[in-house]
Amino acid sequence: MSTGALGAGREWFKPWRTVSGRDDVAPHLAELQVVLEGVFEKQRFLDLVRYFIVFEDAAADGGGGTLIKKMTGYHQFHAVNVAVEETLRAAKVAAQPLGLYAAGHQPGGEEGDRRVGVV
Repeated sequence: MSTGALGAGREWFKPWRTVSGRDDVAPHLAELQVVLEGVFEKQRFLDLVRYFIVFEDAAADGGGGTLIKKMTGYHQFHAVNVAVEETLRAAKVAAQPLGLYAAGHQPGGEEGDRRVGVV
């Protein structure tokens, strides 16, 4: 079961391969189960719709001013959430819980150390 923005070409639909964002699921799990649990957990779905779907003017690509809808892939979704969490940790800003997307404590990663890392 692949995810993609409505109206996108087939080449833009990619499988959602994780539920929690930490590890890819076992290959024996049904793809429908992975999508339902990985995308449609309430907070995750709301975050996906609110923060990870954008509309771009296609005029730059010769599209005549029509809007193109773009949606993140699962790996981008989880990487951005971890990057935000780590940025807040490094800046020692009190973060609101983001669900299951925290990277956890990493060696050398002390609050306020201003070390974020690279995605």
